[in-house]
Amino acid sequence: MAKSKKTVSKRQGVAPADYAKFVTELKKKIRSAQFKAALAVNRELIRLYWEIGKEIVERKEKDGWGSGVIDRIARDIQNEFPGIEGFSRTNMGRMRAFYLAYSIYPQAVGKLEELPVFNIPWGHNIAIFEGVKSLEERLWYANMVIQEGWSRNALMDSIKIKTYQRHGKAITNFHDRLPSPHSKLAHDTLKDPYNFDFLELAREHVEKDLEDGLLAHVEKFLCALGQGFSFVGRQVNLVVGKKDFYIDLLFYHLNLRCFVVIELKAVDFKPEFAGKMNFYLSAVDDLMRKPADNPTIGILICKRKDNFIAEYALRDIHKPMGVAEYETKIVSSLPKKLKGQLPTIDEIEAELSAIPVQRIKRVKKKKETKRGG
Repeated sequence: MAKSKKTVSKRQGVAPADYAKFVTELKKKIRSAQFKAALAVNRELIRLYWEIGKEIVERKEKDGWGSGVIDRIARDIQNEFPGIEGFSRTNMGRMRAFYLAYSIYPQAVGKLEELPVFNIPWGHNIAIFEGVKSLEERLWYANMVIQEGWSRNALMDSIKIKTYQRHGKAITNFHDRLPSPHSKLAHDTLKDPYNFDFLELAREHVEKDLEDGLLAHVEKFLCALGQGFSFVGRQVNLVVGKKDFYIDLLFYHLNLRCFVVIELKAVDFKPEFAGKMNFYLSAVDDLMRKPADNPTIGILICKRKDNFIAEYALRDIHKPMGVAEYETKIVSSLPKKLKGQLPTIDEIEAELSAIPVQRIKRVKKKKETKRGG
């Protein structure tokens, strides 16, 4: 009998064969429930702010309430609920602005959950309705927060560089070369122009300068490209026949499930660029693409482009590709050695400030006398 108890004890200490898998699935369910609970709480909070903003607006219109009433409401609520956050005078004013920002939405009444703004945090909402004027643009940013998981800082950066105006504006042939809805998703992934303001390049820079700069700031570069881009390599070697060819930059897009070839051109777009890109895409599809991957797409990022020329160039190209421009900071193109030997603006100003005023006047008067003579 003692032997039987010992055997049972050992069995109790041994985990079942599928225990690790069971616990992993259990953790996923707990995290999912936590996320849904947090989302539900956030949705109710945003609904509350909406209702408060609505009441303030309607009372102001109906009873002529002035701005001072908001101060009184904030004080009374804070006295009733000491320590509760979110009901300051500033935030009460934001509730009013929040309601006004979306009250014109045709389906807002009775169908608040259809608005994406009810599914993002309050801080994100503030950044959107304070930083963006157009209703369509506001809703687009709210949807992007949900789809891309943008933090508040990422959202504010996107608003600052006007991502909405750039999004999906590149010239592409995706509609004709990719099946729907993959074609729309691919088209919306591209921007035009791409904002590379984190770089400082000479006006007459070359492709290598651009490529070196982007990879030196690869994290900012990936942010500029957008969500989903995973870096594969630079100057990726393709052996076709007996010759070597090199792709500027190769990415894999996690949402599109395909390779993305990026060619950088520090000059205006030329039709022949499309032909070479078509060659690269064919090679990547044959040499690197896996059966589960979607067709490889190409992005030509040029200094400038003529939209009509770009459209004609892509019209009969067989492979999916797009053409976009880029923007960057332009700095002096003086040689590096010379730059280090020249005084800075601050040094020049300091030197000038040290010259006595009377001396400057005497020098100026002397020059005028010589001219008169």
